Amino acid sequence: MKRGRASAGQAGIGCKIHRSVDGIGASRSRGGHSSHNGGVNEQAELRPSCRAFIAAAFDVLREEHVIPTPIFHPYVAVGRDYFGDTVRAVAEYHTLETQLNDAYPERFAGPVPRPHAEFATTYIFSFLEACVARCARDGNFDADSPAVDESIDELLAVLGRLSDEIVCCRHVSHLTTTSGAEVQIG
Repeated sequence: MKRGRASAGQAGIGCKIHRSVDGIGASRSRGGHSSHNGGVNEQAELRPSCRAFIAAAFDVLREEHVIPTPIFHPYVAVGRDYFGDTVRAVAEYHTLETQLNDAYPERFAGPVPRPHAEFATTYIFSFLEACVARCARDGNFDADSPAVDESIDELLAVLGRLSDEIVCCRHVSHLTTTSGAEVQIG
């Protein structure tokens, strides 16, 4: 079982952000980033854009019968359950991407071949997928829902952190033979 917590993100946020029950987390260290933006003013300005993007994306996902999700499969993934370019086509996507790039230049600015390159797109799709999972949990796919508020808070918290933390747990099982005798393998 793996559990991730990050300041950079995972299911993509600054690294490959992964979806978890809680939404957005990190799967690798960003390394080298030491500054951050995203103060209170930037966060207040980003919230309406985040919500507008989710409203527009939810409309597209409804049209494509992606949401509402089945109770037993509340998680969606770009490239598997929906086409990313369909979501990228909504105007609110580009507005949010531009605002994230402007609010967090230490993460998203600079030449592409930079070490540990991060892209707003990764965070945006992870944010969308976290919203879908939380809304599925609550049975309410409304952009004004508390589940979306929770996901916006998480996105801004992840983008505002300076470091990553990854926690792994390994489950080991002790197998035995039916006779109880020791078996040498290898």
